[in-house]
Amino acid sequence: MRVLKVLASLLLFLAAPVFAQGVPGGPATAAVGTLAFGVTTTAAPAYVTGTTNPLSTDAAGNLRIVGTVAVVPTTPFSCFVEAATVTTQCQAAPAAGLRAYVTSVSVTDDVATAQTIDVVFGTGAACATGITALTNKFQFGLAVGNFAQSFQSPLVPTAANAICVRPSAATAFGATITGYLAP
Repeated sequence: MRVLKVLASLLLFLAAPVFAQGVPGGPATAAVGTLAFGVTTTAAPAYVTGTTNPLSTDAAGNLRIVGTVAVVPTTPFSCFVEAATVTTQCQAAPAAGLRAYVTSVSVTDDVATAQTIDVVFGTGAACATGITALTNKFQFGLAVGNFAQSFQSPLVPTAANAICVRPSAATAFGATITGYLAP
């Protein structure tokens, strides 16, 4: 027990300059060397005073962090398709340079017929030109059913493309899609 007390006192003695830094009457800079349990410190990186680098120091030696925040305006959307039997547009194509990011999908097979339903994007009527899958195919068996999915990261289509819902069979289905328009 006595050995532990001696080791604890030694550690406090070695670390005291670091803990006291910034305390009135304490040292102006931290001690460099062994702090505890054999861990050694390394020299702090040198920063150019008064520059606009992401990390720099001011005239007093204080660390300064410079950053830029970009605010991108978004417009939320929510659309639905009801009792459709063919590929159907849900969200119209946004203006050039914008995308319709998809954050959630809910699809329903309205008839007891086996089919798959997926979300696609493209241009033209019902996404017919350049049609590309945005999701995997949601599989429905021989029963009426539904499937809902929210995405932690949005699904990203090509800019200026509409969002559509595509069935594998000509039987009734429905879908609700939410997301946002942004560059």
